Amino acid sequence: MRRARLGIRQSLFFVLLAIVVAMTSLFLLLAAFTVNRQIGRTSVEEMGRSRDTFQALEQQRQDLLLRQTALLSELPSLKALMTTNDQPTIVDAGKAFWQTSGSDLFALMGPDGSLLALPKAPAPASPRARSSIAPPGSCSPTDRRPASSSPRWTARYGDGTVSSAPPAASP
Repeated sequence: MRRARLGIRQSLFFVLLAIVVAMTSLFLLLAAFTVNRQIGRTSVEEMGRSRDTFQALEQQRQDLLLRQTALLSELPSLKALMTTNDQPTIVDAGKAFWQTSGSDLFALMGPDGSLLALPKAPAPASPRARSSIAPPGSCSPTDRRPASSSPRWTARYGDGTVSSAPPAASP
C-alpha cells in the first residue's frame, strides 16, 4: 500500500483556500457590524425626530383646544346662561353649546369649580369616551377647579384630553 502524500501544489491550494475563506468571513463580519451600527444610529435619530414632531403637533393641538375653549366661553349667550344659576336651564341650553364644541364630553362649571351641567348624549362616540362620562355632580375633589369669580367651560375629548378655560373679564 502506498500512502498518498499531498504534493506542494495541493498543500499550497488548501492554504490559499483557507486564507480566502478566512478573509471573506472577516470582511462579511466587519460589513455586518458596520451596517448594524449605522442602522442603530439612524433609528435613534429618526425616533428623536419623530418624537419631536409628535410633541410639536400635540402642543399645537393643545393650543388649539385652549383657544377653542376660550372662544366658546366668551360667547355672550353662554355668559348669560351661566348667570341664571338654574341647573335645569343650564343643562338644557348647554346641549347646543356642546354640539358647537364638537367634543365627546362637555361640562359647565361654576365659579367654585362645582359641576353645573353635564349634558347627556344619546351614545358616546367611542368606548374610551363612554368610560370618561360621569353623571352631573360626580366630580371628584381632584377635578374641582380653584375658586374664581367666573364660570368655567370644560371639554373632555375621547382621547382623554381635557380643555378648560375661564371666560375673560367682560368689558
